Amino acid sequence: MEAVSDPLDPDRVLPGGSSVMTDGSWFWRRDLAYFVRQYRVYVPDEFVELTRQHDPPAEPNAAEMRRLIEEVRRARTESQR
Repeated sequence: MEAVSDPLDPDRVLPGGSSVMTDGSWFWRRDLAYFVRQYRVYVPDEFVELTRQHDPPAEPNAAEMRRLIEEVRRARTESQR
């Protein structure tokens, strides 16, 4: 798990930011929720809708994936306000 710097704020370090996550259909970096929340990065409606319809596969890191998906959902909702 690589720690990466925020390209817009190099003093911020994002642990595991470049790690790739998947729900079986979409792939995203672990730091996606941070960028949605911090910079209001757009997430396609198809991605958000798919994550609402499906739980991540039952793997050892499934709980972490669920948490990250929920964080992306919350961040996107907050950015639309």
